Amino acid sequence: MADKNASIQKADGHLKTHLNAILSVWRGGSSKNNLTAAERASVSKALLHVQRGLTGDRSLAGNGYMQDEDSLGAYLLYYWPVSYVQNWCALWSAKSALSNLLQNRNGKVCILDVGSGPAPATFALCDMLTDLQKDVCVEATLVDSSSKALALAKKLCDRQFAKVSVKTKVCNLEKELETDSERYDIIIMSHALNELFTTSSKETEKKQQFVKSLASRLPEDGLLLICEPALLKTSRNLICVRDSLIAEGYRVAAPCPNGKVCPVLAENNHTCHAEIPWNAPEAVASLAQEAGLDRQSVKMAYFVFSKNADMTNTLRVTSDGMLNKSGRVRYLLCDGNKRIAFSAKKDDPAAKQQGFFDLQRYDMVSIQNPQLRENNALGFDEQTKLSVDSQF
Repeated sequence: MADKNASIQKADGHLKTHLNAILSVWRGGSSKNNLTAAERASVSKALLHVQRGLTGDRSLAGNGYMQDEDSLGAYLLYYWPVSYVQNWCALWSAKSALSNLLQNRNGKVCILDVGSGPAPATFALCDMLTDLQKDVCVEATLVDSSSKALALAKKLCDRQFAKVSVKTKVCNLEKELETDSERYDIIIMSHALNELFTTSSKETEKKQQFVKSLASRLPEDGLLLICEPALLKTSRNLICVRDSLIAEGYRVAAPCPNGKVCPVLAENNHTCHAEIPWNAPEAVASLAQEAGLDRQSVKMAYFVFSKNADMTNTLRVTSDGMLNKSGRVRYLLCDGNKRIAFSAKKDDPAAKQQGFFDLQRYDMVSIQNPQLRENNALGFDEQTKLSVDSQF
């Protein structure tokens, strides 16, 4: 767990500084750190409206809600920090690919944030790049349909980063982005793909073509991160995009092991997403409590793509632990081609000692000498050795 905990601590450290700046900008310059009772009541009301419109009936998805002052405020104070942590964790899982890219760029990186909003994904990326190489200079292009969100993003970036230059472009992503022929080292798209082409009868195909167009603007070692909500439809759509990019010769730098066609798509009403425990900071925690929302973790579906990503032979944990009627705790593992059940008796001391019962979604594991069970499942017995790499 050390690697995962260290990553979250780094993210929270950066986030605390950014949240102070967000609060100051949102208030128009006030230096108070915590939300007042009146502020919490006002923002939580707008938050529920945004939450229902994005994860409930999805009436706000793709409808320019960030142009509304109240909705933008709710996003800044609640969803911005959540999105920051989601993207930080996704980028952390591809940290070695980021390091390799930096070594070849002579201290300068060009990034594109598609559907950036107020740019939480860009902030996460810039913080991680700076942690990896302190003197790195970043040229960031932010593209979104909301002029208000872009103006805030630029104001915050200019305030928080000394070596990040920002260009913004108000853009209808479905119609205008294709005219952009610039090349970028890293392209990020966070919680935006699901809002595109939703009224089209060829929604999936259009999403796939859109992402292929983005990927074509990358060099061989460039990286494309797409992060989406951990909802059934949005995550399965993203998996379809994943498979289409792999068919074009791209590789998944994270989180998948080797494999071409994701096995989840063959299982009706199944998906795959990460979940990371998180002690939310203020104002996120107080807003969640005020609005009656559960915020004890962050969940997201994501993929980091590259033409020359290293391939791995490890297994990913893709489920929570499940206790069955026979008294065994079972996890689903993925090798990139199929999902494999791996179980142990609920009171097995060897399994407990080796961390089996502490496994979390997206942990990477290696298993030696597993027990072979029916239906190609694996079991834990006295000969089994489990190695856990608790990263994202």
